[in-house]
Amino acid sequence: MYSLKKKIYILGIDALPMWILKDLAKSGFSGFSKIMKNGKVASARSVVPPLTGFAWPSIYTGKEPKEHKANNFFVINKNYTLDITFYDPKRAKPFWEQLAEAGYKSLIITPPAVVKLPKSEKIDMITGFPLKQKTNSKELASLMKRYSFNEVEGIEKDIEGLHASLNQITKKLKENIRKKVKIAEYMINKHEYDLVFVCFSETDELGHFAMGKEWKRFMFPILREIDSFLAYLVKRVEEENSLLMLISDHGMQKIDYKFLITSWLIKKRFAYLKNIDIARSKKKKKGGEKLYVLRDYLLRSKLSYIYKLLPLSFKHYLMNFAEKFLVERQKEEYVKVYTSDLDMVKTKAFAFMTIDPVCEIFINDKRFVNGIVSSTDKERIKRELIRELKMAKDGKGNKLFQRVWDGKEFYGENKVFINPDIFAYARNNLTIDPIHYSETELFMKPEASRKGDHMLYGIFGFYPKRRINVKLKDFKITEFAPIVLKYELGKE
Repeated sequence: MYSLKKKIYILGIDALPMWILKDLAKSGFSGFSKIMKNGKVASARSVVPPLTGFAWPSIYTGKEPKEHKANNFFVINKNYTLDITFYDPKRAKPFWEQLAEAGYKSLIITPPAVVKLPKSEKIDMITGFPLKQKTNSKELASLMKRYSFNEVEGIEKDIEGLHASLNQITKKLKENIRKKVKIAEYMINKHEYDLVFVCFSETDELGHFAMGKEWKRFMFPILREIDSFLAYLVKRVEEENSLLMLISDHGMQKIDYKFLITSWLIKKRFAYLKNIDIARSKKKKKGGEKLYVLRDYLLRSKLSYIYKLLPLSFKHYLMNFAEKFLVERQKEEYVKVYTSDLDMVKTKAFAFMTIDPVCEIFINDKRFVNGIVSSTDKERIKRELIRELKMAKDGKGNKLFQRVWDGKEFYGENKVFINPDIFAYARNNLTIDPIHYSETELFMKPEASRKGDHMLYGIFGFYPKRRINVKLKDFKITEFAPIVLKYELGKE
């Protein structure tokens, strides 16, 4: 018999939107079908921007990014270089640590953006994406060794570097999910947990590459593995009279085109390029963006800790060196540019070097070493840029952005990191690319790694439908942690 405490199973699925969930229910996925039929599911609004490093900590803590102060793995420094950062539980406690303090025991398997292991004996954990998995449990360590579950959940360097095909990656991720599920089921069957949280980030990683015409061919195999685990959890919930919850950090959509925001900013005279080689080349080069392979290695390896301790000046030198010798500048009519290629003596505003439907734009003010925008001019330039973004249209007269926000709306005056001044959310099936530049074009077809990209809305659901009373209209992911704590502890 299980203890008298209430029990929750949480299934986290990175980048799962309602449109895919409905398709799964119609396609014979038994677990998802049962949740849709006998549970309650609704769209859940993510944070802005809807990125893993921002969103999952908001799910864990119930707080907006300005409160938990977690950014999306990379932040920008005052000399325009990137720095590595992660969610720090000391700034805002996740729900499992709050439960541990109240005497509740949890099993947490691969939560994205969590790289620090908890010290509480009440929490058994395997850390998740983007670093190599670690555990605080000897039993989990033994299981990870038994199932060879020690691979980093990162595929970009393999596909972009042409080291693996999409079929091979799908097979690899499918096997990774099977290993994870075996470990989770073993621990669930052996121990009495008050809360079990198992998360799958494989859906996000594969989704960026697989959202073409044959997206089901690649996505369905890994979703079927997750569905089998979901069916297992549904059965346990029915036997125990417990609760099952589903949550995703944001959605995923097919991408038709990329909007070249840096080209647009240069055309509008908000930004200026240095003199770089923008000659055209008809030669198609094999291999992916080597700079991203280096960035990926720095992020995921033990070198990340060394890199973080380096002086800003040395980071700047390292990235300039990498960009000079590793960037494939010439690729048909487009050239790849980075912040080091912008003439910051003239540039008033620039986009952050992350491709996503929500673009982050910084005003080049006194926060930066070469900032030219004064405090008196900043608000004027920001208003002008927001107005231009709201009016931006494609060649057919269609607006490019659904929403444009002032960064203060989400972050206020955060002193921990240099925060974006503007967020611009693209229309459906469009993503924003600040890296590619063209003298003549503002759009380009997406490359392999951007066949799919994020959406602002993911999903939230629970089973059975009468187990909890939750208002689902306009649900936000920041409401998730308070619901978990209220159910378990019987208070807000």
